[in-house]
Amino acid sequence: MKKLAFLFIPLIIAAAGCSKNHTNDDTTDNVKRTGYIQVTCDNCKVGYGMPDQYRAFDVTGTSAKAEFTYQTGYTLQAYITAVDHSQKINITVYNADNQVIYNNATTQGTTGYWDVSTLLTNN
Repeated sequence: MKKLAFLFIPLIIAAAGCSKNHTNDDTTDNVKRTGYIQVTCDNCKVGYGMPDQYRAFDVTGTSAKAEFTYQTGYTLQAYITAVDHSQKINITVYNADNQVIYNNATTQGTTGYWDVSTLLTNN
């Protein structure tokens, strides 16, 4: 009987220590989160996203904000085109925690577009 107790006690202790922790952690890679992009310019056109989630908006005389959803490792692509004249353009990208993860400015002419990309993570 004592020999059986010596065999089963370590098994019981090992089984008790192997419990799995099942928590819903919202920082996992597959959780969709919402960030936003803000563009400031006189008169410009903004396209952003990726081919599966491409959106566009116009900015006239002020700044505009637009939301997007992402998962960690998502690369946000933005294309900004100046309309009518060469102008200063500022872009700011915020993650789901409302933290600035990208901020840049340039002077863009009416020929071509400004191509911006930034990697979003759930940190």
